[in-house]
Amino acid sequence: MNDSAYNMAKDLGKGITSTTDSHIGEPGKAMTIAQGSDFFEFWDNIVHGNSYVMRYDMTISRVAHEIEARILQYMNCDISEFAKKRFEDGNTCG
Repeated sequence: MNDSAYNMAKDLGKGITSTTDSHIGEPGKAMTIAQGSDFFEFWDNIVHGNSYVMRYDMTISRVAHEIEARILQYMNCDISEFAKKRFEDGNTCG
C-alpha cells in the first residue's frame, strides 16, 4: 500500500481498503480486517476508519522475485499472440 494514500485517508478521517497489485499471479498479499455481522456493517466500519489493513511490504528480495517472475512471463509468451492483442488494456501476454 502506498503510505501517502494511507496517511491522507487517515488525515481526512476516511476509511481505506487494501488491494493486491500482483502482476505475477500471487494475489492475497494484503487484506482489510473489520468487524461486521453482514457486508453492510463490515463496509460501514471500513468507511468510518474502524478497520485494519494488513499488507505485505516490498523488500529487496520481494522486488527481485517480482522482476524475475515478470521476465519469465515475457520470455514464455507466444509471440504470434501479439499480433492479435489490443494493447490499450495493458495486457501484453496471455
